[in-house]
This record gives sequence, C-alpha cells and structure tokens, in this order.
Amino acid sequence: MLVEFDGVMSVAEVYVNGFFVGEHQGGYTSFSFEISEWIVIGESNVIAVRVDSTRRPEQ
Repeated sequence: MLVEFDGVMSVAEVYVNGFFVGEHQGGYTSFSFEISEWIVIGESNVIAVRVDSTRRPEQ
C-alpha cells in the first residue's frame, strides 16, 4: 500500500500509526512511501505529516 503526495515544500516527515515511515526533502515534487508494514487492516489508521517550510540555503 502506498501513500502518495503531489508535493510538499521543503521537508516532510511521514508517520503511520505513530511510526516514522520516511522523510522527503525538496521542493514541490511528488513522492510516495510504502506503508503496508504499518497499516492495520480493518482498523482506523492515522497518517500524520510534519512539514517544515523553513528556507534552507542548500535548496
């Protein structure tokens, strides 16, 4: 199972049910993460995204 994003500015950290899935750095580019390991079938699941849009000199 994938979770897909069309784009998040700067840095995005993705969590599923409290577990860190991955981080994406960059501008408004699409990205996805495989989340099957953290999804519980038949139950409610929480996908949380922490975004940091702070301007960085390397970007």
